[in-house]
Amino acid sequence: MNDLDSINLILAKFDRIGVSKREARVYLSLLRHDGVSGYQLSKNVGIPTSKIYAILNQLVEHGLAVPTESQPVKYFPCPPEELLGNLKKDITSAFDSLAIGLRSIQGSRNPNEALVWNIADYQNVIKKAKEIISAAGKNIFMASWAKEVKRLKPALNQAAERGVELRIVAYGPINFENGQIFPHRPSDYPFRESGERRLILAADSCKAAIANINEKSLTSGLWTENRGLVTLFRDFVIHEIYISEIERGLPEQIKALVGRDWEKLRIF
Repeated sequence: MNDLDSINLILAKFDRIGVSKREARVYLSLLRHDGVSGYQLSKNVGIPTSKIYAILNQLVEHGLAVPTESQPVKYFPCPPEELLGNLKKDITSAFDSLAIGLRSIQGSRNPNEALVWNIADYQNVIKKAKEIISAAGKNIFMASWAKEVKRLKPALNQAAERGVELRIVAYGPINFENGQIFPHRPSDYPFRESGERRLILAADSCKAAIANINEKSLTSGLWTENRGLVTLFRDFVIHEIYISEIERGLPEQIKALVGRDWEKLRIF
């Protein structure tokens, strides 16, 4: 990296913390030639004298430069170690205050007024599902196909090790042994009608996610902390458990009553 590249990198870093490139250029010039007047600085940096003093006032205000009481006024840079230490303290303090403010606003919110957030693409669906599973402390209700169970298996195993109760409705055979597994024939209606696999997940009655996974088009989903929606998703999984258990106990009667894939009930 040449000198020009190094300078441009430094200017870019200053810009990210709220110091303009002109202000940073003046500060760097002071590091090279301290104890100079505003007039001399304007010559060194190539900034008109009509603008250099406004920039110097900003540097003084932000603690990057110190003026003397002589005539003419001369300027000295704040030493880099002191400058960086002060900037770090200011940024840390700002983040701490922001965190307190945001938590205060979130804490005053009624949980039942929580929003629903969209999830775009398959990787983000899996990422959010892993986050929800990793945060669970009591129970997880999930309905899933084998491909998604495989992707979520490490997080599910870790949840089981923490003592989280797992209840999983499996659409078709899955390779997973922890928790209670409820086999469901691979005839879920979104898959039959549009080739989409469904993933539904609810944890601790606090967080839930649902997604329709389509290999040929964009996967879409959503997640929520809204207690009403979380309960709705959890109860859907419980409903699927009911179907699994009824089919397991009364296979021939169910087939005669509603058809092999429950198609006689699918009227909408």
